[in-house]
Amino acid sequence: MPVPGVGPGNSSLCGRCLIDLPTYEKARFGVLYDGGLRRALIKFKYYEATHLGKILSEVMVQAFRSHFGACEFHLIIPMPMHPRRLRQRGFNQVVVMGERLSRETGIPLDRTSLKKMKDTLPQVGLSRAKRVLNPRGSFGISRPEKIRGRKVLLIDDVSTTGSTIAEASRIIMKAHASCVNVLVLALRLAYTGHPQYTESQGENLGLSSAEA
Repeated sequence: MPVPGVGPGNSSLCGRCLIDLPTYEKARFGVLYDGGLRRALIKFKYYEATHLGKILSEVMVQAFRSHFGACEFHLIIPMPMHPRRLRQRGFNQVVVMGERLSRETGIPLDRTSLKKMKDTLPQVGLSRAKRVLNPRGSFGISRPEKIRGRKVLLIDDVSTTGSTIAEASRIIMKAHASCVNVLVLALRLAYTGHPQYTESQGENLGLSSAEA
């Protein structure tokens, strides 16, 4: 199954990253948060359509192979949920995808070292400025000895501004990881009225199929 939105990019930094250099080495996404993918992810997360987890996980695996197939990682770390939200939903959709990715690649999945310490507002519906500020100070590390000196692949389901992955990466690097790379299932464009993704739009968001 082909994965749209993936492929070779360039090594240039976007304008945002030139101003505020992220702590991750590069970030990649699999598909745009649109159409059938968007509907499937919403049903999976909020309407107990657990059978869709297999399909979404396959997209994540193919995105990994397209972007990171030649890379070596010591750990996969899924974006954590705050315990209250985890109790409400009953599962972390990113962990589900991470379990499949771990099985396919042989890279161990670390579910416990990165913690969501603060129950932040959902990013959906916030202004761009608030999206940037909202995740700050919300993550912590419970087991730094597992991360120290390790090459980490941080994964998430959806990203818009890249603020959440940037904050999580910063905390992982503070625990003395060797490096952090990021793989996101879907990129949500912050702008409307554009029928098709372009490289420049992705760069403006701070997350694209090129290095950011």
